[in-house]
Amino acid sequence: MVLDDRWLRAAIDSALRKRLVSFQALSRLAKRGKRGCAGTVRLRQLSLEYCDRAEVSDSALESFAIELTRVLKVRPLLHHRIFRDRLFIAEVDLAWPKERLCVELDGWRHHGSQEAFARDRTRDRKLVSFGWTVLRYSWSEIARSPERVASELTRWLERAA
Repeated sequence: MVLDDRWLRAAIDSALRKRLVSFQALSRLAKRGKRGCAGTVRLRQLSLEYCDRAEVSDSALESFAIELTRVLKVRPLLHHRIFRDRLFIAEVDLAWPKERLCVELDGWRHHGSQEAFARDRTRDRKLVSFGWTVLRYSWSEIARSPERVASELTRWLERAA
């Protein structure tokens, strides 16, 4: 089976998250790959991206969202912690702090209960009260309409600039 870059990144993120492989091991594997071997060039390119990343996504949904932000002029911060007067407000999935824009990714596992739904709305109102714009996207929006989401994020970032 051949994976596109989006699914390959999600698989690598999952392996890193589960500590099945390290950044260093991934890099060594990519360097050792044989020329002409299917996927070696792609794995080398992807492993270089991981050298610059401080954090790994928590899910395939986050991996997909990070992938779609590659077309944006300003890259988001992953798992950004927001403070106000040294008081912790929230940790958001993706953030553009200068623009005060954040994205929350609503996977069913973490956001599929009444309690989570209510907690998310309370948190959103708190962030909005401190001047942040909160955009929420579901799995189907990120997975099935990445171009539309990227276009929407571009408009929000331009508006905030």
